[in-house]
Amino acid sequence: MPTGTVTVTAGGVEVSGKLDKHGRLNLHLANPFARPGEHTVTAVYDGDEVFSASETSEVLSVRR
Repeated sequence: MPTGTVTVTAGGVEVSGKLDKHGRLNLHLANPFARPGEHTVTAVYDGDEVFSASETSEVLSVRR
């Protein structure tokens, strides 16, 4: 199971947390997409002794 920290950035808000014993993480981003348009969400995993560090991004489209 991976351990370590994940940092998520969305709408200019950055939140980090440690993975739990199941390799999961729950984060709360307070209203990062208040405005319509395209928004990038990026997750960065810092890696551990077994699992390599990684990063991924997705673009979300918000319509109102």
